[in-house]
Amino acid sequence: YVLHRSSIPQARGTTREFGATPSNLSHRSSIAAPQYTRNMANTAETIDEYLDALDPVQRQALERIRSLVTRLVPEVTERISYRMPTLMYEGRALVYFTASKKHLSFYPSSWAIDELKDQLSPWTTTQHAIQLTLDNPLPDDLIEALVRTHQREIDTHRQ
Repeated sequence: YVLHRSSIPQARGTTREFGATPSNLSHRSSIAAPQYTRNMANTAETIDEYLDALDPVQRQALERIRSLVTRLVPEVTERISYRMPTLMYEGRALVYFTASKKHLSFYPSSWAIDELKDQLSPWTTTQHAIQLTLDNPLPDDLIEALVRTHQREIDTHRQ
């Protein structure tokens, strides 16, 4: 989605143009930069709609997670739950993933986070989420371990 910059409130003396500097600003005033909005992602009804509303770099990072989890657990189904992309397994949420302004979040389960907490020290964690950045993504093998841990807990009917 692209919004024209005139529809976005701006502070005085700021610009949303790519490559704009004081020396070239007057020559570039008609160029609008792509603007992505969380509001579009918040109203998404499918994971594809959610991802389409994101900045392309964030989208690529979340597509990587989606693809990896789908490859690990081919029987997952997709839905939006709590306004977040959710991959379901056996009727339960296996993982959620989201994009925020300054980070991405991966929600594998509190059990998985607790079990693998020693491997998660490079990332900020909460009881249910792992915050990552584009500069510090979760490695594939760690995503796999988190997913397999939660899958095992679902298979044993842990509530």
